[in-house]
Amino acid sequence: MNNYNEMKWTDRNIQRFWDYESNFKENYFTYQVGDKVINYFSKYFLKNTRLLDFGCGAGFLIQHLLTIDAEIYGLDFSDESLAKVNKKFSKNDNFRGAYTVSGYIEKEQKFDTIIATEVIEHLDDEKLDSTMNFILKSLAEQGTAIFTTPNDEDLSKSMIYCPEADCVFHRWQHVRSWSEDSLQKYLKKYFSHVEIQTTNFSIITSSKQKIKNRINQFLGRYVPPKQPHLIAIVKK
Repeated sequence: MNNYNEMKWTDRNIQRFWDYESNFKENYFTYQVGDKVINYFSKYFLKNTRLLDFGCGAGFLIQHLLTIDAEIYGLDFSDESLAKVNKKFSKNDNFRGAYTVSGYIEKEQKFDTIIATEVIEHLDDEKLDSTMNFILKSLAEQGTAIFTTPNDEDLSKSMIYCPEADCVFHRWQHVRSWSEDSLQKYLKKYFSHVEIQTTNFSIITSSKQKIKNRINQFLGRYVPPKQPHLIAIVKK
């Protein structure tokens, strides 16, 4: 951005940022549409399997996952978020704990399903590659990994200025934007099967709008809106 330096995200300020945000549940994507995410991917959440919520934050997706008859695990990089998740769900028999990456590496745990909801847009090149290597190593042989991320996001529209540090940063700590092509190309480096989809978890189209869309489609004037969410479903 002209005349302004962009913030350099470090492990320390990333953790501080999300420790702070963990106090505001309404800001979390999985708090807003976690139920819709679960419904969309329900066929991949099999009973009696091990399921990891990668980047679980304060556990808003986990509370929906716990309705499934499966072993539910969480992973995050914020100590405050992990503490909240482990305290909140400690009495649920299906919850098996939330840990850091290093905690799972020590356990050499394998998972049948790994879901990373709105995570990969936050990762720089080094962290992105290490995340993929971790998921590849932690995924069971016939397992499935699921990623969601904004579709072709214009990062500049969410940049804000910090007068104290005299720099700009993305309001939600996004550091990259993904398109269908770029996501497909990147994931193909790690996984043999990659399926890309688009959807909108946030909006339910009204009956009135559906009728209007059908009329415009009949008249040849309907242009489908761009779907704001990208989905990748991958296997080893």
